Amino acid sequence: MIEIHDKENRIWRYPKFIRKFFLKNYYQQGFVYFYGNKPVDCSNVVKWLEKVYVETTNEKRANELMFKYFNEKYPQYKFYIQLF
Repeated sequence: MIEIHDKENRIWRYPKFIRKFFLKNYYQQGFVYFYGNKPVDCSNVVKWLEKVYVETTNEKRANELMFKYFNEKYPQYKFYIQLF
């Protein structure tokens, strides 16, 4: 499992006992649909990518960090990655 901590967030400046009230954990896994060897938008063949753990303040930011991670690691699937 890959761990990502949102270090750009200002909450990391505060002590841990304050951070625990604001930070949430999000667990998701990326996947890509395939038709033959080509990635597509929808199909019955799925390639599962890594499970990702993100610690940040909201789900929107967690999704942004996950997509950023997957787009850097798998540039060939850039527009076809989905989160589960």
